[in-house]
Amino acid sequence: MEIAELNRLDAMQRMGIRPMAAAGRVVVGAPGLTVTCDAATGRVLWSGRRSYGAGVVSDARVYCGGTWEFVVLDLNDGRILLETNLPERIEKKWGFKDVDFHTGLAVSETHFFMGDGEGRLYAFEKETGEPVWSHRPKGGKPYFGNMPVIANNRLYITTVKPGPYTPT
Repeated sequence: MEIAELNRLDAMQRMGIRPMAAAGRVVVGAPGLTVTCDAATGRVLWSGRRSYGAGVVSDARVYCGGTWEFVVLDLNDGRILLETNLPERIEKKWGFKDVDFHTGLAVSETHFFMGDGEGRLYAFEKETGEPVWSHRPKGGKPYFGNMPVIANNRLYITTVKPGPYTPT
């Protein structure tokens, strides 16, 4: 197996990088930058800005979510397909202020999902970024750093239990 190093990012940008692979491409997202390479050759196909936060590749699109900005990029050429401020949309729809996303994101056929530090989970329209629903389970705990996943048409996400970890 050949090892391909993507070392064109400075040390600050390498923190928290999680490459994604889809459709013969490798996408590397870092704060302020997305680089997409051909998976077979390692040749850079395009690079451009992106929001801070997690990314997911789905249906030839790169979904990049952060605290304020949410961007959807075309996987093939990096064009911005959607750019919006999700916390503003949430405040307008439900009145929740200072929403701060603390999870990765999951993308289904129709929606994308992210959770916040207050224990709310949100669903957004995949094409427009419009908030569709929010849910906070009774006694909901924050979603710090968790990665939601979709399996068998069901969304799974773990919560954080406050306090120190105590093995049982």
